[in-house]
Amino acid sequence: MIFITTANMLEPIPPALRDRMEVIEVPGYTEVEKMEIARRYLVPKTMESHGVSEDQLTLTEDALKRVIREYTSESGASEREIGSLCRKAARQLAGDDPPEHITIDSEAVEAFLGIPKYEFGLAEENDEVGVATGAAVTSVGGDLLSIEVTVMEGKGDLILTGQLGEVMQESGRAAISYARAHASEFGLEPGFFDKHNIHVHIPLARSPKTCPSAGYHHRNRARLPL
Repeated sequence: MIFITTANMLEPIPPALRDRMEVIEVPGYTEVEKMEIARRYLVPKTMESHGVSEDQLTLTEDALKRVIREYTSESGASEREIGSLCRKAARQLAGDDPPEHITIDSEAVEAFLGIPKYEFGLAEENDEVGVATGAAVTSVGGDLLSIEVTVMEGKGDLILTGQLGEVMQESGRAAISYARAHASEFGLEPGFFDKHNIHVHIPLARSPKTCPSAGYHHRNRARLPL
């Protein structure tokens, strides 16, 4: 007897169970592929199933792109979110005073779907003390991360919070060791690390970061080399 299962991430699977499994990795779609799947297949199929014609409803390319970037973390384009757009448009078209045509553009998506579930954007354009930009590989492709660092008086503790796996936590501790070893080069007074606590935080991520390849891009350099 063969059991088949699917998973978005391997890390939560217990090692004892994973050793007994044959893992077949299926790569996710790029954003361009997601757009084509949505435009050619999902939108026509979903509009037809909701009784809405092209003469009544238009979903712009920018609207689809925003749905893919900010409202779903799935490998493929989200049929569920597109269906929600079509249902709410169909409700308006079936109302007492229906519009002749509804066009949903990028700005209108939030009015139909609510607050975005995920953030999507470029790295911070302005340098900020205590903030570094990192890139990480995730089960849904990748993320840009804002790594926030703050220093406060204390007893030399390192505080790591946010979506960090064990390997990333070890990377944070290794960074502190490097900073301690080169303290004089960074202009830090003797005993600095014994008198201060350092807090490293990743405020937003779609999945726990388990890989050290979530490398810090030092264009936005923090006070310490973290």
